[in-house]
Amino acid sequence: PDIKHEDVKAKYNNGVLTVTLPKVEEIQDKKRKIDIE
Repeated sequence: PDIKHEDVKAKYNNGVLTVTLPKVEEIQDKKRKIDIE
């Protein structure tokens, strides 16, 4: 669930398998304080 499935990559070179699993960036809530008069 924390991986971008569409961007998963695998590469095999000289007997070495490299798998890249990019993580999904967490969306941080932008909070603002609004004073009510």
